[in-house]
Formats: sequence, C-alpha cells, structure tokens
Amino acid sequence: TEVLCTKGADNVLEIGCGSGYQALILSKVIRRVFTIERIERLLTEARERFKLLGITNIHTRFDDGQNGWREFAPYDRILFSASIKAVPAKIFEQLKVGGILVAPIEKGHKQIITRFVKTEEGIIQESLDECLFVPVLSGREH
Repeated sequence: TEVLCTKGADNVLEIGCGSGYQALILSKVIRRVFTIERIERLLTEARERFKLLGITNIHTRFDDGQNGWREFAPYDRILFSASIKAVPAKIFEQLKVGGILVAPIEKGHKQIITRFVKTEEGIIQESLDECLFVPVLSGREH
C-alpha cells in the first residue's frame, strides 16, 4: 500500500482479492476500490467480510484478473496482489496517465516489488524490494 502512493488517488484496481484484507486497507485511503478474484470461494468470503464490516466502497468481480476491469477504467492506481512475469499491455491501458501500478514481478527465482508510472511518453519502471507472493493464475475457479 505504501509504495502505491495513495495520496490523491480516487480509484484503484486490485488484481487478486484473496481474503479481502488488502482491499479493506485500500478502502480506508482511496474512495473507490475495484477488486478482482479468480477463485469464487475466496471472493464470496471476502464479500461477506465487507458486508459484515459495513464497507460500501469496495466493488468486486469474479474473473481472471489479467483482463483487468475496463468498465471502470482508467484507474489512478493498480495493484497486483499476486506475482506475474510481466504486466499485460491491456492492464497498462487501464491505468491513467500519471497513474501508478505496483506488482511483484517474477525475475528468475526471485520476485521483485516493482512500481510503474505511466507518463505521456511511456512507462517508467522502478525495482523496489524482494518479496514472495503466490503467482497470478489464468482462468476462473468455481
């Protein structure tokens, strides 16, 4: 969350909702949170948590997160909560110019938290720190 630089951000797309913990944190500092999960059971449990806690600014979707969520794009911030070899171009297309994307990028046997900033000229990439996340997987799991 810290490297996402949330100040001034109005909306965020999270890829990999999982338990919903990260989305809950984001919901306290960003007005609208959109989160995608590919495992239906995890998303159902996260939705129940959000409802129980009275959180109304988190919007959820059951889908393959590698497609993003074009309906509400462009996003000020995008966060991958799972590691990926490379960010798909269609995800960068959903990021606003001036927006920030943070993802654990797989490099050999390591994962590196990487921050990307979208500019008019292209994408600026900054490697931050080693990490360990579950990998992004394709498709949906019922």
